[in-house]
Amino acid sequence: KDGAFMGLVRVSARPYMLQPTLLVQSPNAWLALMRDGRPHGKVTVARTQDGGLHWTDLPDLPLDNPDAAVAGFNLAPGQLLLAHNSSPASRATLDLSSSANGRDWSLVHTLAHGNELDEFSYPAMAWADGALWISYTVDRARIDWQRFAAPPSAAGGAP
Repeated sequence: KDGAFMGLVRVSARPYMLQPTLLVQSPNAWLALMRDGRPHGKVTVARTQDGGLHWTDLPDLPLDNPDAAVAGFNLAPGQLLLAHNSSPASRATLDLSSSANGRDWSLVHTLAHGNELDEFSYPAMAWADGALWISYTVDRARIDWQRFAAPPSAAGGAP
């Protein structure tokens, strides 16, 4: 509670799961959504019920993941967001999805879409000035961003 270092704990026993983004569901219950290093992978997930002391691997989410980083964000309890590449084989599409429970996800908005050689990757999200800001790299050469003035929802928020 005072921010003191308490040690290291591996989030997943599966070695192909990496770069977790944490979604807090309560003070002790968190989800870690992760990049999947396997070919034709899915967004992977682990759960803790004790504030990160112990983790349990859960079944993969039904979201494709082409070995790409994901970014999660809690707007409020039961309002989770995930920026992720939704193609199984490329990073040419970057989507924003929402969930109430962390298991069932719905597309909210396609953030970027290009041809199969384009790459939109390494998303990040922040809340500032009463808006959700999402940034990501484009072809690993520049950073693009989008601002959602109102919280996005499954009904579709406007950037």
